[in-house]
Amino acid sequence: MSSFTYSEFQEVLNQLPSFVEDFGADLDFAYDWVADQIGFPTFASNDALYDQFYLAYQNAVTLD
Repeated sequence: MSSFTYSEFQEVLNQLPSFVEDFGADLDFAYDWVADQIGFPTFASNDALYDQFYLAYQNAVTLD
């Protein structure tokens, strides 16, 4: 289990649009990147965290 903080998670989500744009990341690639950044590969098991990630991803891919 990781010891990441919620603010660290939010910071990674704030970086997600750049990551998606730079790498053309699909949902799986973006998930893996976020999980790696926060050191918590199973964060999807937390519904609130996954919902925030999914919303951030959807916003990132629709910025164009």
